[in-house]
Amino acid sequence: MKKSKIIRTVSWLDTGIFMVTSTLLVLLTVYGVIMRYCIKSPLTWLEEVQMILIVQVSFFGGSIAFRERGHICVDLLVDAFPKKLHRVVDVFVWVLVLLSLLFIGYLEGQRTISQFLNGRCTNILRIPMYLDYAGVTFATLLMTINHVAVGCEDFFMKGEKDNAE
Repeated sequence: MKKSKIIRTVSWLDTGIFMVTSTLLVLLTVYGVIMRYCIKSPLTWLEEVQMILIVQVSFFGGSIAFRERGHICVDLLVDAFPKKLHRVVDVFVWVLVLLSLLFIGYLEGQRTISQFLNGRCTNILRIPMYLDYAGVTFATLLMTINHVAVGCEDFFMKGEKDNAE
């Protein structure tokens, strides 16, 4: 099944950002270890950058997990329900996750705006905090797009599968 241009773009964005931030995180951490333990000159700014990168890696990785259906699904309880109820539970869970993502995106958007208006920066490098929160907001948007795309794909594929039976 051919992916739409939007889904390909989202895939390219979240994968690219994830790869860059995770690579930077690993390289900077290794560099920090060498500086601290071999050269005996620890980098005071490294923790700030690592915290920002860990957050970005987590959220953009989450977006990839939504697209790849990589989140854990505990369906022990659902399997106990009648087959006809499985679809209802699937739709309910899908809507609940969508509403959660929209709420998180809204809250992070508000936090981004707040940090921008307050002009808050990190302590050592003076990086504007709104940049970190904007990344989380953007990643949440990508998660939402991936969730909707996967949900629609699952819904129509299951519909075709159900009709074939």
